[in-house]
Amino acid sequence: KSIMIQGTMSNAGKSLLVGGLCRVFRQDGYRVAPFKSQNTSLNSYITREGLEMGRAQVMQAEAAGIEPTVNMNPILLKPTNDTGSQVIVNGEVVDTMSAKEYYKNKKQFIPAILDAYHELESQNDIIVLEGAGSPSEINLKENDIVNMGMAKMAKARQMSYPILKPYADQRDNKEQWCIAAVPGAAWAKKLFPKLSKAQAIEKLWEAILSTSRVNEDPIKAWEEHNANLRGRCAYLNSLGIV
Repeated sequence: KSIMIQGTMSNAGKSLLVGGLCRVFRQDGYRVAPFKSQNTSLNSYITREGLEMGRAQVMQAEAAGIEPTVNMNPILLKPTNDTGSQVIVNGEVVDTMSAKEYYKNKKQFIPAILDAYHELESQNDIIVLEGAGSPSEINLKENDIVNMGMAKMAKARQMSYPILKPYADQRDNKEQWCIAAVPGAAWAKKLFPKLSKAQAIEKLWEAILSTSRVNEDPIKAWEEHNANLRGRCAYLNSLGIV
């Protein structure tokens, strides 16, 4: 579930209202987190991991009773002059851009925004989203990633969730799975440079099938492998190493 707060202008009280909703939902027993896809601030908060994020989302996280993370504010713009800013993605500086450059290129940051949103969504019952400035600024509407543009992306994720959830459960290790790697000529020659292209690919296939335990009873082989890992884990835990 998600709810979004937008305003008529900057400093209208969006951040405070999001913080208030986070506290109310928290008190009602929900797992809740704030989210603002793009924030602009001269000052930032440094997370436990040493990453930068907007201070408003820190206040909101405290209201929600959780530790602030950069997933709550994946894009942070820190002005460097009247026309440009540092562009911070997932807590790390990736570039310094003029306003014109950022406006032209900001859609390239959508995957980072959606990854952060999905991570929060998978851990919480409710996400309280915050817009920026005003959604009626028509000069910013075309490439919007923080107001109605973000609302549409969040809605799209919400609608696709029931369809994708069974696959996400498998991917998130609720069931065992593995990635089947298919050898290509460049990969094979990198590993076996002295062999011909055909021989290198064949050799790489053999290595992958052996590693995947396909050449034996795979179920039995993986059960033995997992038992071995559990034994090693138990031994390391028994050492009491902190």
